[in-house]
Amino acid sequence: MPILTGDQIKRANGALDAWLAAPSDPDGRTRLELDEERDAQRKQAIDDAIRPLVMDYLTESVDFDDFKTRIVSANQRRDLWDFLGVEGLGFFDAYVAAAPDVKARDRELRQAISAPTSNNLARVKIQDFVSHVKRHGAQLNEDGSPDPASIPYFLSWFWQCQDRDTWPICNSACVTAMLRLKLLRTTDDFADDYVVLKQIYEELADAFKNRRGKFFGCYEVERVLRHAAGTAQA
Repeated sequence: MPILTGDQIKRANGALDAWLAAPSDPDGRTRLELDEERDAQRKQAIDDAIRPLVMDYLTESVDFDDFKTRIVSANQRRDLWDFLGVEGLGFFDAYVAAAPDVKARDRELRQAISAPTSNNLARVKIQDFVSHVKRHGAQLNEDGSPDPASIPYFLSWFWQCQDRDTWPICNSACVTAMLRLKLLRTTDDFADDYVVLKQIYEELADAFKNRRGKFFGCYEVERVLRHAAGTAQA
């Protein structure tokens, strides 16, 4: 059952047209060309470094400290996903501080960041990790506890690195754009909200493909939404 109405698709198509018509940079490159260049860099970073590292951690071929250090380093070389912000590295640091039981933390984290195989499993993973994080935060009982609101971004970042055509990253810019375009209504249920966001991404990908006659995946839809939110990245 489709989530988006005809009017919502029309507004989204307007955002697509605005992205495609965005002014060129001083070198004459269009917004589309700049975004395609950035996406190529993202794909190369994932294929060459990030996905192999995530898989090594999931199979326990690398320990947690090495995994975290190398994930941060890969993003510091060029932050292609805003991972160094509050929802990414900020959450990661707070989670580590709040989870002193190393074995339990590794078990929880490996379970959570492994890419789900269905929407329902994605929902369960987010719900379970929210419960873990709230428990750790309550034990810490001080400022700087990990914020459960960052979990959809944090987990979906790792999921997309494993399967970029299936799992969109729940970044704040895209959520802002969806709210501005009246495509999404957020609730207090982070798990359900993420699944709805994913379904909206899929419907936008189909709508944009129909309008442009070319493939749209998570990256391309994200670019349209980032531009609509006014946060297009160079």
